Amino acid sequence: MSQAAAAHSGENGQGGASLHLLLRCSLPAWQACQAAMAPGDSMVLMGTSVLWLLEPDPFLTTEKAVKIHVHSADLAAHGLLHLPVAAALRTVDDKGLVELVCRHRHCLSWK
Repeated sequence: MSQAAAAHSGENGQGGASLHLLLRCSLPAWQACQAAMAPGDSMVLMGTSVLWLLEPDPFLTTEKAVKIHVHSADLAAHGLLHLPVAAALRTVDDKGLVELVCRHRHCLSWK
């Protein structure tokens, strides 16, 4: 089994999925993140990436089954708490972000 396959299977003792931190509202960052995501991964919108929620199709539709979270402080800082799509997402505070990092075998940031 390759290292990547072992990492995603959880064979190494931690959860196998990866956590992707999308830090900027940038199409190249989104495309790179989306290309690297695998089913079972999680993503957190942070920093200016929360501005993707203003798009008509906010998640630029991913075919992969990933869990999407939004950093609550960044959502509030950009005045987006009122958006209906924001209410439908999992929000995480700083403590929740640390817990997500600890639950995933790999953590990648995209900007």
